[in-house]
Amino acid sequence: MSQEPRDQLTASTTEHELIWVCVFSGAGQLLLVGILVSGVALYASHRIAGPLIRLEHGLRGLAQGDLTAKLQFRRGDQDRSLPGAFDALREDVSQRVATARDTARDLRQLVDDAKTRSWTTAEAEPLLRRIQEDAKRLRQAAALAGDADAS
Repeated sequence: MSQEPRDQLTASTTEHELIWVCVFSGAGQLLLVGILVSGVALYASHRIAGPLIRLEHGLRGLAQGDLTAKLQFRRGDQDRSLPGAFDALREDVSQRVATARDTARDLRQLVDDAKTRSWTTAEAEPLLRRIQEDAKRLRQAAALAGDADAS
């Protein structure tokens, strides 16, 4: 008789130990899955958000007049087409700015030339037409840049 309660106590203790092992094992597995999911989410978010942050920095630089900025993406980043599109935009803006600068320089030179000599009407008309054409090109360039005050 003394052996029977002892066997029941041992069986009960073993059962409780087994339950705790299962609980801790399940909690450990849940923790491991949580860590893995968090790691994958962090990795994926950096591959998506990283290029967007670099694009934002590039666009800010472009808006501040830095026409040399280029986007550098890491291998494995999402949307690998952004650097090419950004470079095309940068090149287009750079060409428009160069054209506007050249036109402004030519216009200044024409005005300076006009100030230094006396003109007959026949001589002044082509010069006036050229000044008007250059001014029109500058207004168009300003309109393309979104500067409504220049027109």
